[in-house]
Amino acid sequence: MKKYLLTTFLFSLLLVNSSFAQWSACGSGLDSSPSSMVVYNNELYVANVDSAGGISIPCIAKWNGSNWSTFGGSGPNVGGINTMIQYNNNLVVAGYFDSISGY
Repeated sequence: MKKYLLTTFLFSLLLVNSSFAQWSACGSGLDSSPSSMVVYNNELYVANVDSAGGISIPCIAKWNGSNWSTFGGSGPNVGGINTMIQYNNNLVVAGYFDSISGY
């Protein structure tokens, strides 16, 4: 299993493998800094971005190693996502909202 160091730099997302030998971009990047990032089911999830890789994202984007895609529905109806973690093989999303459409 590869281990990754995740970092944001001027709204660009880069991955480096555990040997720190080579950096690689995650597509064309994000439109803003995410509020949270987590690796879940071998995919990178980022919260509170409007677009990733040029794709409009309602709230949560995921990177599968080669492409960005949207995850779930339209996102929280108020507030936003503060953090995401993997717990007991589930993706747990926390923040200030009373419901998230489509999740």
